[in-house]
Amino acid sequence: MPDSHPVWRGADEALLKRVDTPYALGSFREWVKVTKHVIKGMEHLGAAKVDDRVVDWALKRC
Repeated sequence: MPDSHPVWRGADEALLKRVDTPYALGSFREWVKVTKHVIKGMEHLGAAKVDDRVVDWALKRC
């Protein structure tokens, strides 16, 4: 995923697995949905990068 969108570059591998395992399951379509919500979450929360707080916020909206 880090190569598919800049928001994921530098994201911790454990964080990526946390998104993929219970939600995306390797589906690019699901990753697109999560990415959209992560970007909104970063704006909403004022986060400079993806972290657990942003992922929690995003997954609640998927």
